[in-house]
Amino acid sequence: MGQVKSAWMESEERGWDEPDKFVCADCVEDDFLKVCIQNNVEVLTCSYCGHQSSEFIAAPAEAIMHYIGDAFFIHFAEPDAAGLPGGSDDWIGLTDTADALSSLPLFCNENLFVDIVDSFHYSEWIPCAKGHWMGEHASTRWMWDWEHFKRTVKTKTRYFFTSADLKKDDFEEEYSSPSNLLNRIGFIAEDLKLYEN
Repeated sequence: MGQVKSAWMESEERGWDEPDKFVCADCVEDDFLKVCIQNNVEVLTCSYCGHQSSEFIAAPAEAIMHYIGDAFFIHFAEPDAAGLPGGSDDWIGLTDTADALSSLPLFCNENLFVDIVDSFHYSEWIPCAKGHWMGEHASTRWMWDWEHFKRTVKTKTRYFFTSADLKKDDFEEEYSSPSNLLNRIGFIAEDLKLYEN
């Protein structure tokens, strides 16, 4: 009984149950998920496409569910857990599990997709970052900063960023200055050794 309770508690904590089936690498399009499957093969037959072989070709669906779940919860959360204010049943932005998974994007065998959708404990989600509906992903911040940089270069100044930075209006305060953004890009290029001195 202790093992069953432990498994149930783990399932509740992570927010999904693994399908009790086996999947082969041909049933997913993502290269990373293909490798996960190939590294965990246990059976000769895929539960989804029915492909059979004399060698192990299919892994437990659990082998990819951990990664799918992790990616899912980086981008979505159950509305109450994400801090969505009460009485917000009609909030724009709520989505169902199938649409949320499609937006990741997750491309796979149709029956596998249905099983993955059914594995999640909730059916309604809100886009979120860092677990909160008002959170912001680093990629979103980079995108906004880059749009601000383009707008500044096109409409205010092409070369003298420091003078433009001194004339910010209140709306622009939420963005990185052009010179700051270029410095950040330079540090990343240096860290990744994208150029030689």
